[in-house]
Amino acid sequence: MKYKMITRGDEASNTIAKLIKEVYLQEDEEVVFNPDHIFAVGGDGTFLRAVHDLFMNSTPSLENDCIIHGINTGTLGFYTSCTPVKEQLDELFSNIRNNNCRVQKVKPLSFWIKYGNEETDGGIGLNDITITTKERKTLTAKVFIQEDNSYTHFEKFKGTGLCFSTALGSTAYNKALGGAVVHPDFKIIQMTEMAGINSIAYQTLGSSMILPEDTAIEIETNDNIVITFDHESKTYTDNISVITISTLDTVFNIDVTNNDNFAEKLKRSFILSK
Repeated sequence: MKYKMITRGDEASNTIAKLIKEVYLQEDEEVVFNPDHIFAVGGDGTFLRAVHDLFMNSTPSLENDCIIHGINTGTLGFYTSCTPVKEQLDELFSNIRNNNCRVQKVKPLSFWIKYGNEETDGGIGLNDITITTKERKTLTAKVFIQEDNSYTHFEKFKGTGLCFSTALGSTAYNKALGGAVVHPDFKIIQMTEMAGINSIAYQTLGSSMILPEDTAIEIETNDNIVITFDHESKTYTDNISVITISTLDTVFNIDVTNNDNFAEKLKRSFILSK
């Protein structure tokens, strides 16, 4: 088995990662590219880093065979399905050796920046992608939504920014903005405004909007912008033609063996501490 270990970088996570290598992975090969399994030791941020690492350091394909396992040494642990206690680690590696992990197949969002007709840069977001301005002023943008292979001019937006989230990411920044929490079985893109301004000149929907995952959204703006995608961000200061938000074709496999009860996860993460 080829594996990759990604940790949060703190002492506790590094200690657990070392223990896993010494006890459970002695006969296996640690690699940089194209692993069969990735172990993300930390919290949700570490798990998101693992997804981005797999995207950047694996051979492109529509479906990666690699399975990402979250081992929680953080606080929230919405993505993690294992805690670093012997019983759960024993179960995790027994499931791996016997090919018995329950896996959820997910597609992240992607964004592409165009100058004229040329795509020049992009990125992915398993949770969300946000667009704000570099100067922290209000964002002015035209929003187009694709239906039936054509784009409809939906609204002229003015406000702090726009957030696009997956169903998995609906419990992250989208939730803080007042967007809907969506069960992960639904394959959607959710668009949520950040402090939209409604006036005679600018009329926006004023609520989050849930669209099918095969929808594409185009954003036209003359502003200098910052795009965040999960834990990463990029700044664009030249004259952008269009920003396209859509669902990536690539499928990622997430281990949900002990973490697939959505109502339980919501209660554990947001309602009850025990």
